[in-house]
Amino acid sequence: MTKYKNAIKIIFLFLIIITSCNDRNIVDYKKNLTAIKGEYLPINELIGIPSELIVKDNLLIYVDRYDGLLLSVYDIIKDSFSGRYLAQGNGPGEALPPLKLLPSNQNNQLYVYQPNKQTLSVVSLPDFRLSDLVRFTWRYEIVKKTKDFFVGFGMVEKGVFGFYDHNFNPIFDGGKYPFDGESRNRRESSMVYQGYICTNEINNKFAFGCLYSDYLAFYEINNNELVVKKEYFSKDANVEFSSSIIENGATMFRLIRTDNTVINYNGSFGSETYCYMLFSGKTNEEKENITSGGNYIIVFDWDGNYIRTFQSYYEILYFYVYEENNLIYAIVRSEDGEAKIAQFKL
Repeated sequence: MTKYKNAIKIIFLFLIIITSCNDRNIVDYKKNLTAIKGEYLPINELIGIPSELIVKDNLLIYVDRYDGLLLSVYDIIKDSFSGRYLAQGNGPGEALPPLKLLPSNQNNQLYVYQPNKQTLSVVSLPDFRLSDLVRFTWRYEIVKKTKDFFVGFGMVEKGVFGFYDHNFNPIFDGGKYPFDGESRNRRESSMVYQGYICTNEINNKFAFGCLYSDYLAFYEINNNELVVKKEYFSKDANVEFSSSIIENGATMFRLIRTDNTVINYNGSFGSETYCYMLFSGKTNEEKENITSGGNYIIVFDWDGNYIRTFQSYYEILYFYVYEENNLIYAIVRSEDGEAKIAQFKL
């Protein structure tokens, strides 16, 4: 009888441990929820669908292609449109879309990453003159900057991320794909587990959230090694693949989203204090086959601890957190489906 009772106790303890582990692995993003209301900025010069939003001093800078120019600028203090800059092209001082905007700790510049050219450039302000800095070995979908490194996500030779010092010397590759990613074809894994990097410039910690699975990991770069500090996950990506042979016998893989594919983390912003992850949680069918956008901004500290969640009435496409003024600037999808720029007070 005693052995029977001990066995029951062991099983009960095991269940408690398993349950507590599962609880720690899931982000309860509605635990501390705050609704935020945005107001549209009076910008009438939006063309098409703007993307990649950043604030530098009093300038709100966003990508919006029009008449051969890529960057549009709005003066927050003057509440007025300042103009369009940066010519589209492949020549000196020109850039090719899509563009990824990175903040810089230098007052008179910002970084621009061009995935199609594998090039990181610097744009000087206020003349918006572009100078190329480096052409990376790999085509990264996203490049972000930490205190001592540039971090790129893509199909690298080993691991998931490529790391470069601030002189753009390659240092190491690191990271593993979640779930069954390590057993897949590497090209497939880079597509299935694509996502968004969140960094800051005061330490070498960063986060990465997947688009098609709910996997979110917090990392620290220590002695040129990547250390996983915290992970959240519950469900693998629900996607399918098709493949076909193209020119020269090469195989082309195409990722297919099903109606039940869940869109998870699809944007990020990192400050010195917090990591902000844009989150959808809707299925592909609910989002009408549009991957971008989410109504939740989930806030974590840099140790990966959940802090709070902001819920927006408008679907946010891209965002920038202006912490010192308790504001969020965002490109949102309005009621009529058009893209607009809104300001949220926190």
